[in-house]
Amino acid sequence: MVAISGHYRFVVYRSIDRIFFWFGFGSLYLHHILKSFIDHIRKCPIFHKKVSTSIHNLNADKKLGRFKKIAYFVLNFINNLFPTNRIDPSVELCLFNLTSSKNYFEKIDQMGSPSRILSQLFLVNLPWLDIKKELGNINILDIGCGSGLYGERLSDYSGGLISSYKGIDIAENPVWKDLKLKHANFSFEKIKDENILSYIPPKTNLFFSQSSLEHLDDVLYFNQIKEYTEKYKEPIIQIHL
Repeated sequence: MVAISGHYRFVVYRSIDRIFFWFGFGSLYLHHILKSFIDHIRKCPIFHKKVSTSIHNLNADKKLGRFKKIAYFVLNFINNLFPTNRIDPSVELCLFNLTSSKNYFEKIDQMGSPSRILSQLFLVNLPWLDIKKELGNINILDIGCGSGLYGERLSDYSGGLISSYKGIDIAENPVWKDLKLKHANFSFEKIKDENILSYIPPKTNLFFSQSSLEHLDDVLYFNQIKEYTEKYKEPIIQIHL
């Protein structure tokens, strides 16, 4: 049996009171935070229809408030828990197996990020001769082309099978001028916004993007590609990395 003096009994009681006070205050504060978070989430534009594999269209390129930043991470975490959810059943998922060959690594920029290196290895390993047989003349539109250097890479990786390459971006790049002088089949154009339909050359049959889709309204983008393909009525390939 332990005896507690009056002074220590007061200290113990006061400590317990503080614990309950802070626990109660913390619970109310947490409830307020969660309620505000949910209210903000409800106001965010969420894709309710199955037109996207993502459940949201929050974009970190646009200024996000505190709650939308939290929502961005939470919703992406949920997306990643179900990577095959909401995928069109007609889409076939295939694994990319890299053929081990030193020659491939000699062709790519090995100073890039891991994701860029893997993307380049994927492009090098594409069956370009089969693509040529499927499409005929390969006419590429590079969306969000940046400097346009992927035009040269695609031409190199394909073994010179590219008939034409056009790069579009919202920001003009000084490298474009040099590339157009170097390659007669290259062209570039600065666009005003995400409405790309009017910038698609008539015979485009390969749509390409590298690290661009996360900066676009993907539903708007693919709807425009769909509109183009319905009019083109020829085989079309899309490559988005």
